[in-house]
Amino acid sequence: MSPFMPSFQAVCGPDDPTRVLARQLAAALSALGLRNVGVINDHGEVLVSLCHGLVATVCDGQIQWRRPRRGRAGVPLFTWRTTAAGAAAALAADHALLNPKPGEERHDAPL
Repeated sequence: MSPFMPSFQAVCGPDDPTRVLARQLAAALSALGLRNVGVINDHGEVLVSLCHGLVATVCDGQIQWRRPRRGRAGVPLFTWRTTAAGAAAALAADHALLNPKPGEERHDAPL
C-alpha cells in the first residue's frame, strides 16, 4: 500500500457509522430476498448497488437514492431514509419496478 493513499479501513474504521449503516442496509435487503447487492466504499460515502439503475448512497446517517419513476413534471424523484429497515423496504419496491416478474410491466430508471 502506498503511504500516500491510506486504505479505506484506516480512514473510516470498521465501526464508522456510515459503514455500519451500509452493512445493516445490505443485511435488511438480503432478508427481503434481494441477492447480489454490492457494497462499494467511496471516499467517506458507501454505495449500495442493487441493480442497473438503482444505487443508494449511504453518508452522514442517511440513505439516499434516485427513484425509478419521475415526478409529475418529469423531474427525477430523489428520496432518503435514516433507517436501514425503512430504506430496504422502499428500495425493494423500487427494485421490483425495475425487475418485474414475467407478465408485469417494467419501469425504466431515468437517465
